[in-house]
Amino acid sequence: MKRVLSVAGCLIIACGVLALLAAQPNAQEKAKEKKPSRPALPPYVSDVVTEEQKEKLYQVADMYEADLDKLRAEIRKLNAELQKLQKKRDAEINALLTDEQKARVRELAAAAKAKAAANKKAKESAVKPKPATKDPEAVKETAPPPAAK
Repeated sequence: MKRVLSVAGCLIIACGVLALLAAQPNAQEKAKEKKPSRPALPPYVSDVVTEEQKEKLYQVADMYEADLDKLRAEIRKLNAELQKLQKKRDAEINALLTDEQKARVRELAAAAKAKAAANKKAKESAVKPKPATKDPEAVKETAPPPAAK
């Protein structure tokens, strides 16, 4: 009897969870509800123009967006072809190498990867200089004293 009650309780909970999930709009529906996106303006332009200018700028950007999208699609296609051809080339080159040469190439690649990681870590941990200030009083306070003659 306890078993039947626990199974029934689990079924009731599962039905409740399913009902809640069904009531929430999924990600695709949310994406459809969003208003259409505007094409991006060049960097910093939207920070310096009026709302009237911004609307005209968006009209200009809209005129070019379809052509830009076509070119982006073509670039993606060409990049895929490029990667495929490079992979084929690398396989043919790899086939000509001896096992010792292949091992040495792997060692060199691992060393280069480790060096790049170390350089990145060193660059991130380097002390960054304080930004220059425009306050002339602050410059006077931090400026070294004039040299004695």
